[in-house]
Amino acid sequence: MKIKIITCHDVYNYGASLQAYALQTYLIAKEGYDVEIIDYKPDYLRVHYKFWYVPRSSRYYALAKKNVLFRFLLCCYFAPKRFATYGRKRKFDAFTRQYLHLTRRYNSYQELVSDPPAADVYIAGSDQIWNCALPNGKDPAYFLQFGGKDIRRISYAASFAISDVPKEYQLQMQSWLHSFSAISVREKTGLAILEVLKFTGCNVVDPVFLIPSQTWSLLSEQVIMRKRGYVLVYDLYKDSRIKSEAERLSVLTGLDIVVVDGLMKCSYGREHIVNAGPVEFVSLIKHADFVISNSFHATAFAIIFNRPFSVYYGLHGGSRMSDLLDVLDLSSQFNTDVPRYDFDWNKINAIIEMLRSESIRFLADNL
Repeated sequence: MKIKIITCHDVYNYGASLQAYALQTYLIAKEGYDVEIIDYKPDYLRVHYKFWYVPRSSRYYALAKKNVLFRFLLCCYFAPKRFATYGRKRKFDAFTRQYLHLTRRYNSYQELVSDPPAADVYIAGSDQIWNCALPNGKDPAYFLQFGGKDIRRISYAASFAISDVPKEYQLQMQSWLHSFSAISVREKTGLAILEVLKFTGCNVVDPVFLIPSQTWSLLSEQVIMRKRGYVLVYDLYKDSRIKSEAERLSVLTGLDIVVVDGLMKCSYGREHIVNAGPVEFVSLIKHADFVISNSFHATAFAIIFNRPFSVYYGLHGGSRMSDLLDVLDLSSQFNTDVPRYDFDWNKINAIIEMLRSESIRFLADNL
């Protein structure tokens, strides 16, 4: 059986790369399918590390669009910060080349429509592909609106990443979702959204949970960044609560704070890692004594490797975090002043295995 997956697989984001790898790997290694990820990279996903890029959300966008000189000076100002993590880009590109099985490059939705990839089944993969606060959530490509009608279409662990879909997008989403033979989502809030849209869905685990922890361990051992003796911080939004908890743990345990820096550099920590790729990211979590983060996939890998963790998230869209922790009876680790790190990993692992089995059953029933 030929399967083609569409997801945000190449956006220099740890979770995006690793969930794409996980679903592909499970379907090939466990089921023996012929699987490729559709290398879909429209304009809005090709802005990373581009000198002239000014995001629409920037307060300078309107002026930069009108004035070329101002835009040049603005981009010069931000270039050192933007390219400080260029080594990280190289690690991601190497991971993509080595681990992801890709189709030819599609640069636009129209290219997909004109020359769709041949397959028996299309899968709309995981992560925030249906988040209509982002361009991909309004893109028909991520709702599989290409290819022949005889091709079976399903979603696996697709995420809306928000609590509700604004009314102006609901009719269009309804129309696109009618093409699907089966729909599964990553969060319980996604089921509620589907109900509003008059669809029935199944709640499944993120693809990273489909692969046994031993398989992730083998991957992580390829690049051992550091072994034990540290509190790992991955803070995407410079949350002061993460800083406070990491420093509290460091004082309490005598452990160093090791920070994986994203686009924003943290102002604290003994060691800062700016050039970690997906493999290094997994390795750092596996060998950490504690993981403090506001990243869904940092949290997921802490759970996979049974590493004590706490999560702080104050932005809209925290349902994907809270839903995961609720089902594992770990709500005490979410946005709390005093997290408890005495985890019952036997109980947690048993729940994960049950959820994994149900998710595998969904794939088996619908492929």
